Amino acid sequence: MLLVNGVAESGDVLRALEKSSPDLGQASVELGPLLSKGISRIEARFGTQEMIDNVKPIVARLVSEFELKR
Repeated sequence: MLLVNGVAESGDVLRALEKSSPDLGQASVELGPLLSKGISRIEARFGTQEMIDNVKPIVARLVSEFELKR
């Protein structure tokens, strides 16, 4: 749901990940920015939700790792 709400080109991102065959950790880091964007859009549409608040620290860590890689 986060990818669907996060970006229109999520299918392209998933296809690119599939081609590069990353392990689960690498794929998670690559998806971090998209997940963050998805969280923002979900909150804008539905307001703050406890389940979303629970994953924010995890997604923030993934985004941080993604930015360090770049």
